[in-house]
Amino acid sequence: MPLFFARVLVPLVLLSLVSCDTTAPDTEGFLAEPGPILFVSDASGTSQLYSMQPDGSDVRQLTDDPEFPVGRAVWSPDGTKIVFEGPQEARRYGPALYVVNADGTGRYRLTRTATPGVHLANGAHPVWSPDSRRIAFRRLMIPEALGLYETYAVDVDGTNEQRVTNSLVDALSLHTQVSDWTSENLLFGSAFDYAYRDSLGRLAENRKLVALDLNGIYQWAWGEDKEIVGSPILSPDESKIAFNVRHKSSDGGFVQEEIHVMDMDGSNRRQLTRSEHRYVWPIAWSPDGTRLLVQAGTPPGQGFERILMVPLNGSGAVDITPCPVETAYCFPTSWRR
Repeated sequence: MPLFFARVLVPLVLLSLVSCDTTAPDTEGFLAEPGPILFVSDASGTSQLYSMQPDGSDVRQLTDDPEFPVGRAVWSPDGTKIVFEGPQEARRYGPALYVVNADGTGRYRLTRTATPGVHLANGAHPVWSPDSRRIAFRRLMIPEALGLYETYAVDVDGTNEQRVTNSLVDALSLHTQVSDWTSENLLFGSAFDYAYRDSLGRLAENRKLVALDLNGIYQWAWGEDKEIVGSPILSPDESKIAFNVRHKSSDGGFVQEEIHVMDMDGSNRRQLTRSEHRYVWPIAWSPDGTRLLVQAGTPPGQGFERILMVPLNGSGAVDITPCPVETAYCFPTSWRR
């Protein structure tokens, strides 16, 4: 399994253990008013949603339902709603997506079975459109043994679901991971580069940053040969891109990741982190575009996750992790604009 997809394995495994009726709306709301940064932890025994301030203070537990574990949760750009990964009945296919109001009321399931025999009501890695009206997400297709992940988009009320990529037609989309949505209505992410071969003509591991329209047509690609890049996110004014770069040892055994930042045209690229952690990837920009919320782990999913705040001025990362080291995991997922 590529590392890019392996990062969400722990939350997905937890979610897959639950089988319950999750279609009824929830009107009770969150346990507390959420702060600007959302993160997920199993400090209470199951994967639940928390919030905190940018300095790691004022930690608030927002959900506490052992029968409803929560995965990745993302603020809408207008700050009025949150989309998050939750359980569904089809265990093998990972989570479903749900939407709630900013106070946790009015929960409903966003993803549903639109094409029986082709997919179930699963969805993961939600990404909001800039106008907060649509959500793009990744879906594991039937049969899951083929490992086909497709990108979909849907209106926030669950209507007008649209399939964006088709791996059986376009090989590039087989490993496309969408991580942002531009004001020009392009989905922004990374994809495996099937055109790159090593000196012996063998398919080599290589990823590029890409942008595609909602018809699944790739409009832009950037990346160097022999380079493995991923997790790109746009600054609030869309002038810069933050992304991670994966370095491997010559024998393929050792992995080290660092975060880079550059202008949208590929200029002024610089390495932002020199981390003690082997795996680091950007989660969100601060609303003013001066800092990055970063997830770090050695390795991820084994109890050593840290949450970092990384200034763009080069002053160094600050660990704001509110969870003790012995906690199974603690993942930041979003920063309210």
